[in-house]
Amino acid sequence: MTDSDDDVPCLPADTMAILQQINEERWKLGDDVDIIKEDWQLSQFWYSKETALHLCRELSYAAGSTGRVACISCPTVVQYFLETDENVLSNVKVTLFEYDHRFERKFPHHYVPYDYRRPISVPILAVFDVVIADPPFLSAECLEKVAQTVRFLGKVDAKIIVCTGAIMEETVGRLLGLHRLKFEPRHASGLSNQFACLANYETKYLDS
Repeated sequence: MTDSDDDVPCLPADTMAILQQINEERWKLGDDVDIIKEDWQLSQFWYSKETALHLCRELSYAAGSTGRVACISCPTVVQYFLETDENVLSNVKVTLFEYDHRFERKFPHHYVPYDYRRPISVPILAVFDVVIADPPFLSAECLEKVAQTVRFLGKVDAKIIVCTGAIMEETVGRLLGLHRLKFEPRHASGLSNQFACLANYETKYLDS
C-alpha cells in the first residue's frame, strides 16, 4: 500500500450497511421514497420528487456540515432528506414540525407535533440554522401564525425558506422580509395553483 492509499477515506462498516439497506429499499420501491398518502382534508399536497430533491439540496448547502434544519408542514422534504445518501452521511439534523401524527410513526426521532393555530406551542426555541415552511392554508391568518413559529424556532441569523401559493408573496414578504426566487415548487398531484419559493438569503440552487 502506498502513502496515497492511506489518504483514501474508508467508510465504517455500519455506515456501509445503512447505505446498502437504503439502496435495497429504493430498488424495491422503484427508486422512489415510500411516501405516505396525502390527506386532502388536511390540505396535504406533496411535492414532486424533483422539487423535494431540489429543496433538500439547498437545505443541505444552507445548513453546512453540522447545522440544524426545521421543516414546518413540509413532510415530503423530510422524507427525501432522510433517505438521500449524502444526507444520511452528513451531521445535519432535521426536525419535522407537523400536524399529521402518521409522521410520528414514520419518523419517531425527527417528529414534533405542531398545530399552526398554536404557533409557539413547540418545545424548541431559537436553535435552528435553517427553517423551511409550507403553510398548510393560503390565508393571511395561517401565514401570520406560521411566521411566528418560524421566528420562534430560528436563530437570530437563521436562513428562511417559504414555499406557498404565489398569491401570498406580498404577505410573506411583509411578515418575514423574504424575496421571491426563480424556483417554483411542483406537486406530485399536478396541483394547478401557481406556487412560489421565497427566502431571506442568497440561495445556491433556487435562484438560477
